[in-house]
Amino acid sequence: FAVQTALMVLSQMVWVRLAARYGRRNALVLSGIACTLAYLTWALIPSEAAIPMVFVAAAMSGAGTGGVFLGLYTVLTDTMDYSRRTQGENRAGMLAGVFVMVEKGTSALGTFAFSMIMAWVGFQSAIGSGAQVQPDGVRTGILASVAIVPALGAIIATLMMTRYHLPAPAAPNVVSILPSALMR
Repeated sequence: FAVQTALMVLSQMVWVRLAARYGRRNALVLSGIACTLAYLTWALIPSEAAIPMVFVAAAMSGAGTGGVFLGLYTVLTDTMDYSRRTQGENRAGMLAGVFVMVEKGTSALGTFAFSMIMAWVGFQSAIGSGAQVQPDGVRTGILASVAIVPALGAIIATLMMTRYHLPAPAAPNVVSILPSALMR
């Protein structure tokens, strides 16, 4: 967790530069691809020698997630700006509210999917102070929950972002922004 969080923070410098060079949406799409690869890396970790690979997967997850967080919030502000320019009203509060609602909903959906997968594979929760012997399928359920399902979600989200385009703002008319005194 510490490695993932550290890379999430440290990767911001890279994501900001990528967004400036290639565009915010394109950096977000790239971070979605990075997250997909990171999630799939979790599936490749051998149980006999997990230690070095766990840190690699955590670092990859942190770097990709850092780009997703940065990208989502920058695209949100671009959408707010576009809405204000085209609609003539400031709808930032409504857009932020919808964004938070979707964010909370996907978090709840992820928790629900994890619990359903674990129930489906027969996970036995510990009752009292004793640990339960888990069925063989629980390992597969954990693998699906932390690697396969998140990778599929990242692929779907990334494909959705490839369809997201905002027209560039029109260049201001230099004549209209000059003070009227200079126009005489």
